[in-house]
Amino acid sequence: MMAKVKIHEFDPLIYPRKLWVCVDATIESLLESFDIKDATLADALKNNAATTCITEKKSDGHKGVIIFTNKRKYMTTKVIAHESVHFADAVFQELCAYTQEFNHGNEPYAYLVGWAAGCIDEVVKFKSK
Repeated sequence: MMAKVKIHEFDPLIYPRKLWVCVDATIESLLESFDIKDATLADALKNNAATTCITEKKSDGHKGVIIFTNKRKYMTTKVIAHESVHFADAVFQELCAYTQEFNHGNEPYAYLVGWAAGCIDEVVKFKSK
């Protein structure tokens, strides 16, 4: 019998979107919990170290972004940084919050990238008791 897949949920509080992270994803677990519109979900799990998708949680309708992989070892520091940028891009795109200013205008974006990276890192280090 296969262990239940753990999907971790995070709330950035100041942005109306959730972050979900799963490091042992299966197609079944993702489709059971989320409305993932990406038709290439199977290819994503087969070919990529990690994937980021805009989605909605079926049980409560919360909107957000899920970052997933089927092997925890794929979530290296580089991959965490990479997927965190995709998360921030997705949130800012959905909220039309982009700015071109470098000096102070990108501070909220940089904060969100760092916050997401911390969440993913927490999941990667998580050990079931």
